[in-house]
Amino acid sequence: MDLTHEIKEIAFYYGLEAQSRQTMEECAELIQALNKYLRNVTGGQPTQEHNRDKLISDVAEEIADVSIMLEQMKFLLNCNDEVSQVIQKKIERTYDRDEGLSRMN
Repeated sequence: MDLTHEIKEIAFYYGLEAQSRQTMEECAELIQALNKYLRNVTGGQPTQEHNRDKLISDVAEEIADVSIMLEQMKFLLNCNDEVSQVIQKKIERTYDRDEGLSRMN
């Protein structure tokens, strides 16, 4: 079974309300992990965890969780194409706004 199928199967099983709430929770956990990382590497108020590799690992895990949940939201709301179009527009807008940003080829 491929990951896309499994992600859709899980989304269908739990449904929109439960997975919407789970998405919010996972986003909050990513925010927290990013904040802990930045606090430790930029000289802010330190956290109990000081190991940079562990902090990065924690962020990576939360990015994975959020990524899975966003895939489920796109499936449950049937908006994958719309999301892709909006992403493209936002990327183009960023390049148009910032003259110092150049495309990497």
